[in-house]
Amino acid sequence: MKTENIKIPEKINFVPLFETITNGKKLKEYLLKENRDKIIEQGYKIIKSDSFIEKYIDLMKFIRKQIGFDFYYQKSPSLRVSKPGDNENPFHIDAWSGHGEKIINFWTPLVEINDYNSMRIVDKSKTKELIKKHVYNQKFNRNLFQKESLRYSKPLKAKVSELSIFSNQ
Repeated sequence: MKTENIKIPEKINFVPLFETITNGKKLKEYLLKENRDKIIEQGYKIIKSDSFIEKYIDLMKFIRKQIGFDFYYQKSPSLRVSKPGDNENPFHIDAWSGHGEKIINFWTPLVEINDYNSMRIVDKSKTKELIKKHVYNQKFNRNLFQKESLRYSKPLKAKVSELSIFSNQ
């Protein structure tokens, strides 16, 4: 599956919900200055709110219309927060999280992104090659794996009002 971006209807815009935690600051400014753990804690409170759940269900219905088939989805989406200089997790690999081979991912940024602050993905064949080279090696080096993965990755280019669709297929 090729990565593609689709415009999200304004009624499904999640940004205003997350702006409620900023104390009047712009969301991007707040995310840069606030403690990562606090952002995640506040973010998951929003994700559990009735207003978020309503928008999330609307988003799932919208996606269903876009892709043209039924699908299973996470009851509660994952919130990923990456701040400049973060190096906490190696590249996310669906299989390492227990996902099957036919997973379709949907991602939407909450702030404007560029090549340096976007989620990055590596194509399926290169991912398999990197795993074989680094993970099956008995001297796994997380930092080396991360560095080489970064070299082969491409940033997702979704705008705040867009949904990026990509897969491990």
